[in-house]
Amino acid sequence: MSYMLPHLHNGWQVDQAILSEEDRVVVIRFGHDWDPTCMKMDEVLYSIAEKVAPVAIGHRAQILGC
Repeated sequence: MSYMLPHLHNGWQVDQAILSEEDRVVVIRFGHDWDPTCMKMDEVLYSIAEKVAPVAIGHRAQILGC
């Protein structure tokens, strides 16, 4: 389900995601899309996204070079 969360491709996008939200918590999952643990986190974030939308927004960011 990782494809269902907005993907931040670089540090500038991470900064903008944080700075653009004044009233909501920004949740960013850093990791690899192929990692089973990250996949599980993405599923959980996606499953609660609608419920927490008034107070939080979730994103995913790929870790490169690790």
